Amino acid sequence: MKSVNIKGQVLILVLLLQLTNCNDNDNCVAPEVELSFGVFSETAPVGLEFDTDSFIGTFTGGGASFDQFEEDSNEKKEGSISLRATISVDATRGGFAGWFVGFGDANQIANDSFTKDMSEYKCGGLVFWVKSPINLEVGIRSGNVRAGNETSKVLLNEFDSFAADDTWRQVCIPLSKFQGSAPKADLKKTKIFFVVASNTPSGGTGGVEQTFWIDDVRWKSSPCQ
Repeated sequence: MKSVNIKGQVLILVLLLQLTNCNDNDNCVAPEVELSFGVFSETAPVGLEFDTDSFIGTFTGGGASFDQFEEDSNEKKEGSISLRATISVDATRGGFAGWFVGFGDANQIANDSFTKDMSEYKCGGLVFWVKSPINLEVGIRSGNVRAGNETSKVLLNEFDSFAADDTWRQVCIPLSKFQGSAPKADLKKTKIFFVVASNTPSGGTGGVEQTFWIDDVRWKSSPCQ
């Protein structure tokens, strides 16, 4: 009878699975020259131009309300304005409310085939300032993933740099947390560059009005420190 090396076969199978599961971020090398791409930024050297190649929109559901969303010239960290949002979200009812910055003007924003290749930033991070009394969820989406199905999102309270204490905090989220096979994001087909929400995972607002600010949102090519 021919002997079979089961242990050897299992080891080979494990190695093959590990190789198969590798993604573009494994052992990646950031560009020698630091790249910075402004999503909502007044000082980034390059970036999105609103009403030309980008769109800012809001969304709500589950009985939540978006009571206010506008530029704020008094409370800011960079340039002359931040974006202020006042929302009411009852997490126990599955409520959610948030806003996003997407690629494409008002006519192109709904076209998920209209995307931008941001793979140069695969080793880097999503950096922004936030001032909030509540926890929030932040994410991105690529055009090959239907809106609402994406899993490329994280809770801010997972990061030591954030605190829901209503003071300005700078957060850097490694883009590796968002990348992978669908429903994770493919950076070569980036559609939504930044989305922030209060919802059931983040805990909501207790059904009462809460206000948070976001400023100087960028993608950078170097890793978060």
